[in-house]
Amino acid sequence: MKRISYKIFLFLNCLTYGFVLLYLLMNYLFLEDYQISQKKKQMTDIALNYSSENLQEIKQEWEERGILIKELDPRNSSSFYATQKNKAHLIKLTEDINKKLLEKNEILEVYTGKDYATRILLAKKLPNSNILVITSAVRPIKEFLKTSLQFFLYIVLGSIPIN
Repeated sequence: MKRISYKIFLFLNCLTYGFVLLYLLMNYLFLEDYQISQKKKQMTDIALNYSSENLQEIKQEWEERGILIKELDPRNSSSFYATQKNKAHLIKLTEDINKKLLEKNEILEVYTGKDYATRILLAKKLPNSNILVITSAVRPIKEFLKTSLQFFLYIVLGSIPIN
C-alpha cells in the first residue's frame, strides 16, 4: 500500500513541478516579446486616435503608463525632452528616422539610444507636416519580467520542503 501512495505522490509532484517549470520557461522565452508587441499595439492605437486638439488629454492618460507623446515641428527641432516621474528622456530624431518617414508615413521600431536605453519608437507624419512621436522604454518590461520570474522561482523552491 505504501508503494502505490508513494508512486502517486511522486507522480503528482513531478506533474505539478513540470507545469511550473513549463510556465517559467514560457515566461522566460516569450513574455518579453509579448509585452513589447502589446506596447506597440497601444502606441499604434494612440497614433490612430490622435489629433492636435486632444494632445494634452492623451498625454496625461498615457504618460502615467510610461508612454511619452510629443508633436514636433521638424523645421524647428529635431529633439525634445519629456519628463516622466522625475526622469528625463531624450529622443533624437536622427536623419535615418527622417529618411524612413520620407518613404513611409509611419515607422514603428525598437531601438537603442545613445544612452544605451532600449525604447520603442513610433513616428508618424501628421497632415499639418508635423511629426507625432510616441516612445516607451523597454527597460521596465525587462525588470518586471526578471523580478517576477525570480519571485516565482523562490515560491517554487520554498514549496518543495512544504510539499
